[in-house]
Amino acid sequence: PGSRQEPHPPLFMAAGTERSMAYAARHGFGLMLSTLPSFDTLAKQIGFYRRHCPGAPAHLARNPAHGKVDIARWVYVAETDAEAKRESADGIIRHLTHFLGSATAGYLGSVSEKDRGVKLDYDELAATTLLHGSPETVIARLRELRDKTGLTSLLLHYPPYYGHEKAMQSLRLFAERVMPELQQA
Repeated sequence: PGSRQEPHPPLFMAAGTERSMAYAARHGFGLMLSTLPSFDTLAKQIGFYRRHCPGAPAHLARNPAHGKVDIARWVYVAETDAEAKRESADGIIRHLTHFLGSATAGYLGSVSEKDRGVKLDYDELAATTLLHGSPETVIARLRELRDKTGLTSLLLHYPPYYGHEKAMQSLRLFAERVMPELQQA
């Protein structure tokens, strides 16, 4: 029966349009962003969100997540970039094409720069959007993502089409070879 007040849990809001990002900022939420926008698009979205953060009333801005950004990314780590491409390209293109299609009302295309009418290319996605490749490549891409966006946390997305063994191997490589490099930085 003391007067000790429990800490406020960090509250995030997923957003992808300027309207929803401004709402999140002005209402004291942290921002969660989608797997599909390129690093450059994410940087613009995060800049927009953070410019609106000062508009939050003090009682809402006390949320420990306010001003913080969590980014979701498709991640696949293999021993080499060529192996990651061989094991990922067909599945990720099929996956993204489905979500950009008319059956989903093109939602992902409306929150990123991806165009439903353009054929997706794995190499372009690997250069702009994905965290796929060898541990060294994924480390470099994560550092680039951090430097461009100022992200505060990362949500790893592993689609199910890799199968259990490949997904577990990718997670092991991420945990053993990627995370230690980023924790030192």
